[in-house]
Amino acid sequence: WSFGYFGGMLTLGLSLGYVLWAQSKGLPATHFVPVTMLITAAVYAVASCFTFALLRERGGRSSAVVEPGGWWRGLLQRLGQTREFPAFRRLLWCAVWYQAGISVVIALAAVYAEQVLGFRQAETMMLIFLVNIAAAAGASSFGYWQDRIGHKPALAVTLVGWIVMTVMAVAATGP
Repeated sequence: WSFGYFGGMLTLGLSLGYVLWAQSKGLPATHFVPVTMLITAAVYAVASCFTFALLRERGGRSSAVVEPGGWWRGLLQRLGQTREFPAFRRLLWCAVWYQAGISVVIALAAVYAEQVLGFRQAETMMLIFLVNIAAAAGASSFGYWQDRIGHKPALAVTLVGWIVMTVMAVAATGP
């Protein structure tokens, strides 16, 4: 997870640099926002190359050709097989809801920072950059702590942390 945050920081840093340059030249957001999307895609593509080059599949690969729609059928079949493993099925449902909640908080954080707290666009990007630094450090160290205390208590601590952070954001009155 922490490596992912470092990739996010690289992307944010490159994007912030470009946005600040574009704004200094008087370019509108309609010019630099699409470029930040291209920067994100490029960093993701480079990171993916390392993943494909260095990580190997543990199981054997099937040489069968996947017919159109075959991937979805296989996925649905495997999801149906989770009935045989109720604990795993609960884990999947928890992951869906947990990730959905985090995604909403993260997506709305930038909007909240700009619209409610009065952050400028560059300040919002720097805020997200700083949050990524904390998240990378936390992900790196928290993984070891989670191994010691267990997944369920670690998840509970994480959820409490998200609640505290959200309450602090609501209580904030400015940048």
